[in-house]
Amino acid sequence: MKGLLRNNFYSMGANLQLAFGISFVLVFIPLVSGEESIVSMVLAMQSFMFIANSGTALNTDVTSKWSNFEITLPVTRGDIVKARYISFLILILCGVFMSAFTSFLTVFVFKKLSADALIFWLSFGVSLSLLTSSFMYPIMLKIGTEKNEIIVFACAGIATALFMVVLRLAAPFARQNSAISAKSLVGIIFALVSIGFFVISYFVSLGIYKRKEL
Repeated sequence: MKGLLRNNFYSMGANLQLAFGISFVLVFIPLVSGEESIVSMVLAMQSFMFIANSGTALNTDVTSKWSNFEITLPVTRGDIVKARYISFLILILCGVFMSAFTSFLTVFVFKKLSADALIFWLSFGVSLSLLTSSFMYPIMLKIGTEKNEIIVFACAGIATALFMVVLRLAAPFARQNSAISAKSLVGIIFALVSIGFFVISYFVSLGIYKRKEL
C-alpha cells in the first residue's frame, strides 16, 4: 500500500510542487485586498488546486504503462483503488492546510472578516474537491485519461452545478431556521452530499477496476 501511495505522488511530481507554489502565492492576495469576496475565491481555489493535478497523475500512469504493471503486483485490485482514494484525501488535506493557513492570516490581519463566511468557502472548496474526484476517477477508468484536463474541469462544473442545486433547495429551510445561518446550513448539506458521493464513487471505481482486463 505504501508503495502504491508513493507512486501516486511520484506521478504528480512537479505539478504537486507547482500547486504548493501557486497556493502559497495566493496566501498574500487576501492580505492585500481584505475583501471578503476575494478571500472566499482564494480559499476555494486553494482547496481545489491540489485535486486538479490528480488527472495529470492518472494520465502519467497510463502513458508510462504503470497502470498495466500495477495490476500484476502482489496486491489486490481493491488495494490499488483504495490507495488512489487515500491519495485523493491527502491532496484535499493539503488544500485544507493551505486554505486554513490563509484563513488564519486573514482573520489575524482583518479581524472584521466573517469567520462564518471563511468556514463556508473553505468547506465549499473541500466539497468541490471531493465531488470532482468522485466523478473524475470512475470516468477515467471507463473511458481513459487522454483528455484528463477536460474531464477534471467538466467534473468540477458538474460539482458546482450540484452545489447550486443544494443552495436552491436548502435556502428556504435556512431562512426558517434562526438557530443556524443559511451559509452554514448549505455548507453542511453540501459537505454531506460530497462525502456520500465520494463513498459511492469508491465502490463504483472498485467494480470497474475489478472488471479491467490485464
